[in-house]
This record gives sequence, structure tokens and C-alpha cells, in this order.
Amino acid sequence: VVDPLGRFAYVANLVSNASSLSTISMYTINSTTGVLTPTTPATVSTGWFPQAIAIDPLGRFVYTANTDDSTVSMFTINQTTGILTPTTPASVSTMIPGQILSDPSFLTVDPTGKFLYLTASLTNGSDVFMYTINQTTGLLTPTSPATVITGGIPFQITVAPSGKFAYVVNNLSGGSYTDGVSQYTVDPATGVLTENTSKVVSAGNGPTAISVDPTSRF
Repeated sequence: VVDPLGRFAYVANLVSNASSLSTISMYTINSTTGVLTPTTPATVSTGWFPQAIAIDPLGRFVYTANTDDSTVSMFTINQTTGILTPTTPASVSTMIPGQILSDPSFLTVDPTGKFLYLTASLTNGSDVFMYTINQTTGLLTPTSPATVITGGIPFQITVAPSGKFAYVVNNLSGGSYTDGVSQYTVDPATGVLTENTSKVVSAGNGPTAISVDPTSRF
């Protein structure tokens, strides 16, 4: 991800091993050439197996979805250097009581910077996790309710630029699942998602990514 002012870039490095966590690489961006220069230090530790990285629209906070330890890592951005500092606490769990596992995969921050949404494949189905963002610290707090159901093996989630609607692409078909796009309306006060009455609209086989145009019409 690139910060909204084009100053810094961040890359989530997915591979981890038994002795070390995964990392985020941090760069400054040359405003003339676009060339990236590693910060000092060049990396910061994140959770295990981060599959996605997101930044808030004001360029204050960075988040990763860590599949192998079922967490979201949270960081603040130094506005001068671009270096990330873990918040306190450094992560929030995506585990749900009664579930054997929770594989958080993709996440996004809504256009207002107030809410974060995360897709996860659970033991018994799949959910979108919903959080409010503390505007001072960047810490995440689950909404009430904390999750909403989605389709099988959800991949990317996006919120329309208008902030009114959210969409999830579901990769798994078979049984009660259908490849397609789950559709939601966003409560502007709480950030809670409500399934659209149309629920899932069909897509091709194994969809993975989705985007909404800047006018929020398509």
C-alpha cells in the first residue's frame, strides 16, 4: 500500500518460519522519480503469514491480516520518516469461541477511516469481521455484532467510495456455496454491515478480486 500523500510505501512479506515472524518492508518514495528507498530500519515485524495490508485514508495507520495466527496487526505511521510502530497492544484476535480456526485473509479500511473490515474462513462457514478505528491510537474495537456472514472462502473485500456499500468476492462453490459477490449496506454511524436483499450475485469460477469505480456506480 502507498500512503494517501504518496510519501511512503509498505509491503507485507508473507513468508514466516518457526523462528521468526513475517515482516513489513517500509520505503520512502522519491516525489520526482518514484524510486523507493528503504527506511532505517527497513522492516518491522508483523503477525504470521500476512495475506493483506491496508492503510487508512488519512495515512495514519497500517493494518495486516495474519492468516496463521488469526490476528490483525496494528501500526501507527511516523509522519516524518514513514516508519511503522506497533500499537499497544500490537494486535487484535480474530478467533471466535467454539471455532477451531479463523483464517483472516483480506482487509480494507472504509473511505471515512472510521471502520475496518476483514474476511475470514472459519471452521463452520465464513464471516466478515467489523471494527471501529480509534482515531487517535488506531486501535481496533469489534462492532456489535462483531461479524456478518459471507460466502465460502471469501477473498477481497472493498467498500464503495461513497461509503454506502461493501462487497466480498467468494471463491468457493459447491454444497450451499456459490461463486459470486456478497453485497452489503454500511451503517454510517456504527459501521455494521447488513446483507443486501439481493445477497449474492453470480460471478465466474473462483473470483478473487473486486473494485468499485470512483463514482460508486459500477
